[in-house]
Amino acid sequence: MADCVRFAVVGAIGYSRAHLAGVQALAGRGRGRLAASMMIDKADHPDLVAEFEARGIPVFDHYERMLDACVGLVDVVTLPTPIHLHAAMTIAALARGYHVLVEKPVAGSLAEVDQMIAARNAAARNAAARHCAVGFQAIYSTVIQTLKRYRVEGRLGQVRSIRIGALWPRTPAYYGRNSWAGRLHVDGRPVFDSPFNNALAHQLMNMLYLASPQPGQAATVTRLEAELYRAYPIESFDTGFLRACTDEGVEIYFAASHACAQTVEPSMRLEAEKGSVEWHYLGNATITWANGEIEVVEQPADPRDEMFENLVDVLDGTATLPHCTLELGRAHVALIDALHRQTPILDVPAHLITEMADGQRVIVGVSDAVIQGMATGQLGSELNAPFAKTFRV
Repeated sequence: MADCVRFAVVGAIGYSRAHLAGVQALAGRGRGRLAASMMIDKADHPDLVAEFEARGIPVFDHYERMLDACVGLVDVVTLPTPIHLHAAMTIAALARGYHVLVEKPVAGSLAEVDQMIAARNAAARNAAARHCAVGFQAIYSTVIQTLKRYRVEGRLGQVRSIRIGALWPRTPAYYGRNSWAGRLHVDGRPVFDSPFNNALAHQLMNMLYLASPQPGQAATVTRLEAELYRAYPIESFDTGFLRACTDEGVEIYFAASHACAQTVEPSMRLEAEKGSVEWHYLGNATITWANGEIEVVEQPADPRDEMFENLVDVLDGTATLPHCTLELGRAHVALIDALHRQTPILDVPAHLITEMADGQRVIVGVSDAVIQGMATGQLGSELNAPFAKTFRV
């Protein structure tokens, strides 16, 4: 691999900007550069197209034409694209010999993930190894990688429970920003968009990852209880509570809502035999060891930058695999699949929804329920939240 890895980023607005920033950070260290861009609506962004082309970066308006034209000129294709397009776009890039960074979640279904794994393996049989990294950026962070190492080395002892809670308000504009937001399927393909599978999917993946004592692996859920609610007029849910047990005997708990008034950033509490961990989104982690000693694990950089660095390390041969592989991300898809197969989505009664001036919907009592759930590990119905009903699975 050349010293400077060449990237093609699909898209240039929305979340694609985060991928462009990741490549730009690499460029500042001489480790990567943007070599091509694809904008399906390039005619709507003439200034941006002109800026890229002035830098010698070709801009395509068709994905497969870009793939065909850039063979030998691009090493990695990044896909900050809709969930239901992940599989087809990844497979097309791998078939032409590119490495891929695909956004989370891996795909909408287990069948699609398995097709992606097969395509990566087939590409490796035809040439050198092809890598496909998944954009669960928190897993690439120094904090999560350190905690995983401690887990694998046995420094934490048996992990008993991991809980995460979050309140991230989203207005109607969030659900109207594209054709797949809040949808379960699009054009017959699974999406299952929700806080658990999109905005806060990282948190579920973090728990599955840390629940496993095996390097590079995630735990499998063996028992699942959940309650799913919607206040917005969408197909999927905007509020949910999940409690599960893994094959390693770890209880994981997640509570989150987009139909809330206040923002509470994701925070994690991990309870283990030899200590407990407190971690706050994008920040440091604090470990309180059983002997009373305190250890702070610092987060020195944006996890997205660490994600791009890890991929370049893999291509340079200084790392073996991306921190998040297709196989690792498959555990999250399996959990989402089980969640939707087993758990109905209930509409919150209108009298328990307050609508703000900007259209933001707020479920009465949801903030208290998420915060209390994080502290106790209880589902909404167990907390007697006014909107909650029981869905035992």
